[in-house]
Amino acid sequence: MVRGRQMAIKKSHIILIAALAVIIGINAYFTSQNEPQIVYIPGNQTKAIEIIEEPETKPNVIEISTKCVTDLDCSWQITNCCTENSGGEWKCISKESKIECNELVLCPQLISPKPESSCSCIQGQCSG
Repeated sequence: MVRGRQMAIKKSHIILIAALAVIIGINAYFTSQNEPQIVYIPGNQTKAIEIIEEPETKPNVIEISTKCVTDLDCSWQITNCCTENSGGEWKCISKESKIECNELVLCPQLISPKPESSCSCIQGQCSG
């Protein structure tokens, strides 16, 4: 009885060793079939790599002016590149102000409705 058990353990060891040898052999085969890895060094990149890279974005441009002549020159505008539904910062400024939002900004997730008060020109300055 003991001898039969020892033979079963010996058989299972042989099977496990054979399976391990097969796995190592398969791994060695696939490893030898791989193409060599290409290493890219900064400054020596090909044009193909440049296509994959993120396109350059222009920085946000925010030039605020409050100069005005009449009430029509002023308006409520968002000045932090966020939306009304994500924390937009409203200011009463000149319509001549330059606000270009090209890059993503981190905005607070809160609703910021447009102010209902008037935005008008007072003594040559937009005021709301």
